Amino acid sequence: MNDNLDGREITATLGVQRAIGGRASIGASVFGERRTADLIFEEYDRYGASVFGTVEPGLGLWIRASAFTSERRFKTPNVLFADNPNETEIGGTLRIEKNDLFLARRFIPYVELSTRRVDSGIDAFSYTENSVSVGVEKAF
Repeated sequence: MNDNLDGREITATLGVQRAIGGRASIGASVFGERRTADLIFEEYDRYGASVFGTVEPGLGLWIRASAFTSERRFKTPNVLFADNPNETEIGGTLRIEKNDLFLARRFIPYVELSTRRVDSGIDAFSYTENSVSVGVEKAF
């Protein structure tokens, strides 16, 4: 355990969502995060925004999509880094559920695709992450 990582984190999110025609909705949110730590190299501000929506097109399908972007700015980058580790992140998720097909009387199947790209001022900290999830979820 390292006591130098002790600190505080404050996060705030503000969002709106609106129904469209009873079978769809759309929304957006913004957020901010501030982290302070005893080890000043771990202190940063992060802020970002997202848009999201759901639609029920029929045939027992429910589709949810979201996209987001965020920026993380370190207050005092570690002097051992040759470059600044600040990050820009962008990503999205698409989830499709079959909500009229019940497995074992209470689980519904889904497939979820997601991706995100993190670009850092330090190339070794930049990466792309893609995932595919297929599973079941408790309906009620």
